[in-house]
Amino acid sequence: MGSSKLISNREMFQMVLLLQQGGLFWLLPYLLIGTNGTIGLISILPGVAVGLLIILVCAFWGKRCREQSFPQSLTAMLGRPFGTVTGMCFMLLYLVFAVICLSSFVEVLSTQLFSTTPRLAILVPVFLLAGWLAWNGLEDIARLLILCIVLAVCLFLLALAGSIGNFAPENMLPLQINDVDQLRQSALHSIFFYSSLLVLFMVYPARNQTRHAGRQLAGAMVLSTAVFLLWVGLALGVFGQFSTGSLIWLPLELARMIRIGSFLERTEALFTAMWMPIVLVNSGLLLWSVTESAHQLLHKQKSRWLHWSIVLLAAGLCVVMRNLLQLFYVEQVLSVVTLGLVPVLLAVVLLGTVVYSRKKEGQAS
Repeated sequence: MGSSKLISNREMFQMVLLLQQGGLFWLLPYLLIGTNGTIGLISILPGVAVGLLIILVCAFWGKRCREQSFPQSLTAMLGRPFGTVTGMCFMLLYLVFAVICLSSFVEVLSTQLFSTTPRLAILVPVFLLAGWLAWNGLEDIARLLILCIVLAVCLFLLALAGSIGNFAPENMLPLQINDVDQLRQSALHSIFFYSSLLVLFMVYPARNQTRHAGRQLAGAMVLSTAVFLLWVGLALGVFGQFSTGSLIWLPLELARMIRIGSFLERTEALFTAMWMPIVLVNSGLLLWSVTESAHQLLHKQKSRWLHWSIVLLAAGLCVVMRNLLQLFYVEQVLSVVTLGLVPVLLAVVLLGTVVYSRKKEGQAS
């Protein structure tokens, strides 16, 4: 599996725009708001800072090591043992992000829409679809981006139209910090979700354009964050700070405000069905990053056995998290791990890139 030039800068912009909509959109509002209400949104800033740092390091690395895929460049920069270990750390993070993204969506389906359906009967087709999309590769994932953006815009306009009549700016007041410790925890959650941008290291070498995309990607991340804040701001104005902080699946509550005549009462089901392609594209990209990393680290050609073994492992990890409480606990532990691991990995990549580029310059001269 190589890093053939499959996608454009525009498609990569769209990937960043939608990348976090799977896990970020469903879980993060509840984790940020809590008992702090509107002021809790400031805890998203550390995540934004980490996201921008990831994009800057990725662009810096991509400018100097574009001729190689990311796992291959790690071996060239750091040597085989250390480069392989570093590549495995990235691969495990990709796996974690994929599992959290899909697990959160499975929880939405099993607790809110199909409460009488066995959880395994929901989990299996979701993972099969995401695994199939990952198997088809990056190019097929990129082709679905426009559809996902259109769906995201339509869903926001529907939610806005359904709830704007109940929106009251005074519901977002007062602005005060009620729990400092929860604010710190929210910042950790924010950093964890924005760290999913690490998949850009896998995608960056697959671009079919030589012009670098660092500014475009940063702009896409800022725009994605602004859209997320609009969703949360809309919910705060409609439900108030206390109620919003107690709503786990915030998008579904906004969807229930939508009225499409008398023939469609369960608008949250329509909302979730329309959001499913976005979640599948996100999780497909994350699973593709895992399987692509595994193939390159093991120096193997494209293998169905390896690919579907990894998808089965991801599904097994999701099965272990049997309820929402366990999902939150695992995400909280991973947030602490990410806080320490991601800066170290970025520093290693940055240092390795500097040393490697100087070595190439010395050989050229």
